[in-house]
Amino acid sequence: MGDPPKEGHRVFVANVRSEVMKYRMRKSILHGLFVAMLVFCCSGPGFAVVLHPDGEPNLATWTDRPDSNVVGRWSSNASFVVIAPNWVLTTRHQKTVPATVKIDGVSYTCHYNAEWMGGPLGNADIQLVRLTTADGGNPELAHYAGPYTGADEAGQPAVLAGYGDGRGGLLQTDGATYGYDWANSTNTTLRFGTNRIDQTENGSAIGTLISDIIVADFDGLNEGQSAVYESTLAWHDSGGGWFIYDGAEWKVAGLSRAVGVHYEAGHEGDPNYILYQAWFRNRTYPEILEPDYLDGVRVSSYATWILEIINVQADLTGDDWVDFDDVAVFAAYWLSSDCGEPNNWCEGADFEPRDGCVDYHDLGFLLDRWLTGWQY
Repeated sequence: MGDPPKEGHRVFVANVRSEVMKYRMRKSILHGLFVAMLVFCCSGPGFAVVLHPDGEPNLATWTDRPDSNVVGRWSSNASFVVIAPNWVLTTRHQKTVPATVKIDGVSYTCHYNAEWMGGPLGNADIQLVRLTTADGGNPELAHYAGPYTGADEAGQPAVLAGYGDGRGGLLQTDGATYGYDWANSTNTTLRFGTNRIDQTENGSAIGTLISDIIVADFDGLNEGQSAVYESTLAWHDSGGGWFIYDGAEWKVAGLSRAVGVHYEAGHEGDPNYILYQAWFRNRTYPEILEPDYLDGVRVSSYATWILEIINVQADLTGDDWVDFDDVAVFAAYWLSSDCGEPNNWCEGADFEPRDGCVDYHDLGFLLDRWLTGWQY
């Protein structure tokens, strides 16, 4: 029947290329998730924040983000988030259990408990860790981000933060940039970037860990849904935070968990041929947008579990334990009738119901919780 017209041939080839690229992208994402446990466990590093070259934030002047001390270096392969004055939150898949961590140059002792791992079902990629000072006291950290409790993460802008490799050299085809190498460095540098949460998913499995997640992608600079300081994940940021500004404070909405993995041609799915690169375009056809997939453990799904652990009822001194120190605070407000928001309900001594008075109902509440909490 002869050759097709040249224009029709070009359209046909372009359509085939587009469909092939879509298939490859889906395949790359699935392979990436399949090997994520191999890539991000304790035998290898975690993630880091990789940003576009233009408009990188100057952390000394960029204030539209959480304080730097909210994110810490968990170990040689991960990060963590300070979630309360005495508590930090991180992922489980890195499998590291450091004895101490540093926040703002100060070392704190880590305490572990099986009840603080895996969420209410025990199988999610999340864990709480209690900190004490070197002499056993309470850190009372001033900078922290409590758990985000809303169910409206999709569509919201988020700030990502973590320690580790940043952006390396440009990846280009015919002069068009489609991504970056990951820098080969140690995880001693904290980086912040931004992204936009695209969706949420329930029950996403990596190995035996099954977690609810929030999902984003790495859009081209000034294209699609890209944000100012658009970023993706790489090594050494497992457990780093995805933060949402909620009202008047930053809340942690996610913990970095997985990123789409790329492979050398002909070796898809083989962890020995992983390319440590961040893509926001296809390497063969840079005119086709194929942004990297990235996700984090969805904190709101585990917020009730988190708050039940870190908020010890009837603890008036903040040491996660109900004892005579709390009785001393309670006694100072005994029979007070002016409790309210201005005095934080008599420093918390007006328990439940909060009726403005510290009376026998509140005493019963305190006694019911006597010698409960977490003691070290």
